[in-house]
Amino acid sequence: MLNEQATRGAVLSALKTFQQTLERRPGNSTVLFAFSGHGQEDKATKKNFLLTYDTYANAVADTGLSLDQVTERLQASKAPRQIAWIDACRTRDNPL
Repeated sequence: MLNEQATRGAVLSALKTFQQTLERRPGNSTVLFAFSGHGQEDKATKKNFLLTYDTYANAVADTGLSLDQVTERLQASKAPRQIAWIDACRTRDNPL
């Protein structure tokens, strides 16, 4: 997904579809999640977020993609090998 295609909902939907596909695969699968873009820490929760196309700077916790969500989806895949390749700046200031 690129640019306006990479909304929070679209990324979460793709992860869910990918997870369902893996359920029909052999148990020796490898999962790779790759993200290249902006990242930000939510000051209130101290959690890290990947910023999707539709993330709002003043509502990162509600509109961004938390790393916890990504981790949970990868772990739910039950694949023995899970790789998260994250290329994201992480700033305390507003990267948007």
